[in-house]
Amino acid sequence: MSISALRNLPPETEVVFNIWYLLDVPSSQVLSIVIRPYMMAGSVDEKADQLRRLAFTDYLLGEAVVLKRLTTVVGEGGTEENWPGVPLDVLQTLGPFRYLAKVVNQIESDLKRRFGVTIPAAPFTVTTCVSIGDENDLRVMA
Repeated sequence: MSISALRNLPPETEVVFNIWYLLDVPSSQVLSIVIRPYMMAGSVDEKADQLRRLAFTDYLLGEAVVLKRLTTVVGEGGTEENWPGVPLDVLQTLGPFRYLAKVVNQIESDLKRRFGVTIPAAPFTVTTCVSIGDENDLRVMA
C-alpha cells in the first residue's frame, strides 16, 4: 500500500490494535504479550467486532514481547518459587501498553516513514487472552 492509496480510505480510518496476552492458567502468570496494528474505519462496535473476529487467528502474526520478570510466589507449605512473567492482576492494573512501549514506538515509526500515519494518543484496542493449558495447548479465550 502506498501513501496515495491511503487517500482513498474513509477519513475516520485510524490505527487500532489487537493485543493478546499469553496466560499460564495454573500459575496465573502472563508470559508474553502480542500486539498487531490494523487500519480501520467504522463505529466502535464495528471495529470491536472486526478485531474480535481477527483475534482467533492473527495472534500468530503479531509482535511478541516476552515478559522476563521473575515473580516470587509462595506455594503450598510456605515455599517460595520464582516464576517467569507478570501476575495477571498486575497486568490488568497497569495495562498492556506499559510493557509494549518499545514495540508501539517502532510500529509508529514504521507507519510514519512508510505512510505518514501516526497512532492516536489513546488507540482503540481489543485485548484477548490466549491460555496455556496443563498440556501446553494454546486456546484463544473470547
